[in-house]
Amino acid sequence: MNFEINLVWDRSVLAVLAGFEVHCSVHSVKKNVRDKVVRRLCAAEGKKIRGNGSTVRLSTAGATIRLQVKKGMDYVDINP
Repeated sequence: MNFEINLVWDRSVLAVLAGFEVHCSVHSVKKNVRDKVVRRLCAAEGKKIRGNGSTVRLSTAGATIRLQVKKGMDYVDINP
């Protein structure tokens, strides 16, 4: 099953996904995206927090990636 989402992010998210390493390997970045983003998006879908066509924003809180979904004019946290 495929879903369409609009994904927006802050530049600081890239540093967290790369593990703050400038020369991080592609494999490491892909693993971090899977672990820190994709699994949480799937869990949010299972809980009906986000749906097809949702706008999801990635931001950081220290070394943690925050996922938020747009509800009306505001963004609310996704905490699966």
